[in-house]
Amino acid sequence: MKYTRPKIELDIFEIPKEYKRFFWELFKKHHYLSEKLNVAAKCYVGYWENNPVAFESVLTLPSGTMKNAWREHRLVVLCDYQGLGLGNTMSEAIGEILKREGKRFFSKTANIKLGEYRNNSSKWKPTSKNQKNRPDYKPRKNNKYWGVAKIELAHRICYSHEYIGVQE
Repeated sequence: MKYTRPKIELDIFEIPKEYKRFFWELFKKHHYLSEKLNVAAKCYVGYWENNPVAFESVLTLPSGTMKNAWREHRLVVLCDYQGLGLGNTMSEAIGEILKREGKRFFSKTANIKLGEYRNNSSKWKPTSKNQKNRPDYKPRKNNKYWGVAKIELAHRICYSHEYIGVQE
């Protein structure tokens, strides 16, 4: 017997500021890195069959050389729904929204499946930091490494991409 992945359509909504904390409470314990959510984050929720199953937040990417750049801040898919491609779907939908607004969208992840998907997708372009050790991560205030408490996490090899969408 051959099994095929069911077709899943997500309904994605931007979360109004006053409801960000409510939705983050549903997802925060499932984030692999941190339960913290930046108060400035723009947040989205993905529903499948009227159930919230995915969460994504994005932040502006401060840069002296790039204009209108945003970065993925948190991407979470509830455990029962992982492995179905919902994280990719959510991230690419947000990438399309930002692209249509004339913005650039970047993502960094340590998740191997997500990173390898992006390495092999025509919708994502690897950045110059993709899968490279970052010796430039040096301790900052409070002996933290770019906001990460453990040096092992700061120096792990991560995937780094820019969303470019479908090229015509």
